[in-house]
Amino acid sequence: MKRILVGVDGTDHAIAGLGWATRLAERTGAQVIVANVVHTDQAELSVEAADALAVETERHLLTDWSAPLHATDVPWSTLVLNGDPDALLGAADREDVDLIVVGVRRHGSVAALHVGSLAHHLAHLTRRPLAIIPEPAAEHPIDHIVVGVDGTDGSAAAARFAADLASHTGADTLAAYVFEPLAEWVPENDPRSWRQAAQ
Repeated sequence: MKRILVGVDGTDHAIAGLGWATRLAERTGAQVIVANVVHTDQAELSVEAADALAVETERHLLTDWSAPLHATDVPWSTLVLNGDPDALLGAADREDVDLIVVGVRRHGSVAALHVGSLAHHLAHLTRRPLAIIPEPAAEHPIDHIVVGVDGTDGSAAAARFAADLASHTGADTLAAYVFEPLAEWVPENDPRSWRQAAQ
């Protein structure tokens, strides 16, 4: 892993996500790129006001928004982007990053990842690995990785990514295949049982 792109906006969950990415970079030797997207509606200002907003955003990126990086030896840089959230995906392609990281607010379930959130948007459109870091889990080290497999090319790529990540972090890795058996399938003690095959 060589480059990690982290989207930040100054919120606590974004900074927590950057902290997680920073610790990953320390273990993998990766460079961190700290990025913020100045939204289109914010940029519909005078040229002078838009320039001032970009300067202010860069100041935040270099100071408080990048705080987790300051006391480390991780190489890092900043990136101010203009446009909508897709600008983050474009930057990921241009910078040829190995991982995109975003933090999310404290949620109790997957259902709470509401439609329209940045994480939800990126998860549907990215062509690169994406780590969505819930704020309560941001302090946890990467010691255990679970990767879902189903025999598809996508799951094979996920397994390769997980294996590479594990080789850099020393994490234990578990490959899991999940399916729901039909109620009318044969009993557990039958040699033809799905349980027997799974074991």
